[in-house]
Amino acid sequence: MIDLLEKDDRRKITAEYRVRYISVALFAVGLVGVIALVVVGSVYGAQRIEARTLRQSLTQFEQSKKLGTNANYVTDLAKANSSITRLTTDKNSLRRVSMVLDELARFRPAGIRISGVNLERGTGQGWLVRLAGQAARRQDILTYVEALKKQTIFTSVESPLSNLVKEANSDFALVLSFQPSSR
Repeated sequence: MIDLLEKDDRRKITAEYRVRYISVALFAVGLVGVIALVVVGSVYGAQRIEARTLRQSLTQFEQSKKLGTNANYVTDLAKANSSITRLTTDKNSLRRVSMVLDELARFRPAGIRISGVNLERGTGQGWLVRLAGQAARRQDILTYVEALKKQTIFTSVESPLSNLVKEANSDFALVLSFQPSSR
């Protein structure tokens, strides 16, 4: 290849390329951080609402106990126990969400850029993580999928064939399932 640029110009362009690359990497890390904060904030808000409901149930239980209505003890106690169980499950789910985000970031090859993470309730107690991004090479997608499949936190990792159509610079989407109580 013929090099038409002088050394000084080449150094300047290379330095500017590195600055842009670092800026994009920092933006991606910041984006993942903001997504994590949104997820954590919504789970925390739901947990606070559940705690408030629990306090109200316990207050009603105490009031009915003072009034001497023994017939409602069993149902009130069952409601309070149900609320306590949901509150504990939400705390565990919050820990699991942060573990999922850690796993997604930890096993990401250098050629993978994550552009979106969507967390939603699946069937039963399960959760679905929909992950979108761009890959520099097809092999980066395959490496990432294999690394995620080896992690016990995920019960399934789905990668459609459309992820493998392009050899380089391709968009990809993954669907990962996990159970909050599996670890």
